[in-house]
Amino acid sequence: MLNQISKFSPLPSSFVALDFETTGLYPHLGARIIEIGAVRVEGSRILDRWSNLVHTPSLPASISRLTGISEVQLRKAPTLVTLLPQICRFLGAGPIVAHRAAFERRFFYDACARCGLPGPRLTFICTHALAKTRLPHGPSYRLADLCGHLGIGEGLRPHRAPDDAERAALLALALDGVGPAESNGTQ
Repeated sequence: MLNQISKFSPLPSSFVALDFETTGLYPHLGARIIEIGAVRVEGSRILDRWSNLVHTPSLPASISRLTGISEVQLRKAPTLVTLLPQICRFLGAGPIVAHRAAFERRFFYDACARCGLPGPRLTFICTHALAKTRLPHGPSYRLADLCGHLGIGEGLRPHRAPDDAERAALLALALDGVGPAESNGTQ
């Protein structure tokens, strides 16, 4: 079951924000992960980042236009089987923060199953659900719109996993009242 922060739960002091770019919405219908982005947060600071493109033999033109990622880039990228152990190490024991966390959770556990890896038991915290609780009259609950409304994440590229993971981290902190995260400058 997807765990979400209620309006009565404070944000954990450390977490990893996660985002995937994919070829579609549903892994059981053949959609695949094409990019993974994650940022580790302690207190209000982004301490570390991890990202990688994922080898995929074909990419719908609409997804390439949306993300700016090309088929050529994906053909040269490492496979999910190679990358999944690395991202699992980066995620550690969680918790994981994501915007529309059910989406990220579904793709994460599908990837683990397809790669023959046991999916670690992780708690997922959904910034979309948190925003609906904390900003009941928000302009929109899209990640970029919420960040724009709150004045955070300026200059980050939409629909790129590393930037959307950072945006999710900043949004979680802002919604929790901690304020924007400071970066230590790691890439």
